[in-house]
Amino acid sequence: LLQGKVAGLTISKPGSDPNDGYVLRLRGISTIGANAEPLVVIDGVAGGSLDAVDPNDIETIDVIKDGAAAAIYGTRGSSGVILITTKSGNPGDTRVDYSFSGSVDQVSRQINVMTADEYKALPGAVNMGGDTDWLDLVTDNGYTQVHNLAISGGSQSTTYRAAINYRGQEGIGINTGNDRINVNLNMTQKALNNKATFTLNLSNTNVERDFGFKQAFRYATVANPTMPVYDESSPYGGYTERTIFDFFNPLSIAEQNINEGDDNIFLGSLRADFDLSSIVEGLEGNLSYTKQITDVERGTYYKKTARFRGSDRNGLAVTDNQQYTFSLFEGSLGYSTNIEETNLNLLAGYSYQEFYNEGYHAEGGDFLTDAFTYHNLGAALDFANGLGNVYSWANSNKLIAGFGRVNVNYDDTYMFNLDLRYEGSSKFGGDNKWALFYGAGAAVNLSNLMDNDEIDNLKLRVSYGKTGNTPGSSYLSLQKFGP
Repeated sequence: LLQGKVAGLTISKPGSDPNDGYVLRLRGISTIGANAEPLVVIDGVAGGSLDAVDPNDIETIDVIKDGAAAAIYGTRGSSGVILITTKSGNPGDTRVDYSFSGSVDQVSRQINVMTADEYKALPGAVNMGGDTDWLDLVTDNGYTQVHNLAISGGSQSTTYRAAINYRGQEGIGINTGNDRINVNLNMTQKALNNKATFTLNLSNTNVERDFGFKQAFRYATVANPTMPVYDESSPYGGYTERTIFDFFNPLSIAEQNINEGDDNIFLGSLRADFDLSSIVEGLEGNLSYTKQITDVERGTYYKKTARFRGSDRNGLAVTDNQQYTFSLFEGSLGYSTNIEETNLNLLAGYSYQEFYNEGYHAEGGDFLTDAFTYHNLGAALDFANGLGNVYSWANSNKLIAGFGRVNVNYDDTYMFNLDLRYEGSSKFGGDNKWALFYGAGAAVNLSNLMDNDEIDNLKLRVSYGKTGNTPGSSYLSLQKFGP
């Protein structure tokens, strides 16, 4: 949906791994040591996750590349901004929408390696008597199916839209893929004689992932094509292995070991919009609160019979768990008025966002059985022998800002805008936590000044803006030594 939206927006997914994220670049690599990806704003929530929204629930996508327009996002506007608006219900009869799509992924190009006959023709070739296409063994066609079901409707005072989306994707690497279920609810309720509008957005995305092992591709590229896949007498689970430096049976890596995970992303927001024209004509205000919680679980197990990392440790289990949370409170006042042929719009607001992240890692080996995989670390004798590895971490940071905007439009011909954002982040040092970001632009609609029926729209615009970036870590200013 985003590809080709704006000149200069590049989207790539190196390696085609279904569990790797996309790389987005909108304004190039404009910083070192901080996030170079655009800021994602979902229904007004800055910092939302693209994974929390299914494409079928998106109404519109807008991309801000201009520094002057991105200045109102302060320290996160330097790499551009992607604005996403999700679908909502409309008054009227209940509407049910269902869609289905499917696709097939295939390997389009692969590294050119020798066949068994070509290899045996080499001087000094080690002929093990087999004929194996290793790259073919560790790859397969990847099938994807997508189902979407949505129900929407409502009355003049209440509208709703509920949707459930399922995506099942298989990777081209064997034992890779994911199953994703997204549930989304959008409700709007008018109150106080239509002077107040309350909007509730809830979404939850769960992704069960099979990561597989990218090392299978590496060793399939360098494997001896005359080596048989299986050996009944092999102590390595029946797979043929060569006990030489830095080589493992590629199929054994992919089939014997486990590498999986589970992601859950919850995003909830409540917004209240108020018509304050009874106080001052053209005045309106809003308040909003948002919470996003991302839970990430990872589990890996290398079997006792797997020469790749497992047999040397008599079975090895690794678990990682992280939780990333942010809360966002925002409030603003807007004023709009017309003075003869001039339209004036003013906006002033406050934003408070707090982030908290934590996680732990545990790794241990020497199991009596493979039956537990990574679900019973207490059975790993490494911990009793002082060889296990356990650590945990946590960090937090805050982002606070006041912002304002002025838009002037004279006769839909001459336009001027000014954006200001005074923002502070706890990630910076004590004397450098706050900064002022600004953007200004002016435009003239030349087509209104020209008597030419051949031109429908011709506009000249000039703008200037200042944006920023925050460090990648929370406590850099407190480190006495570090990179």
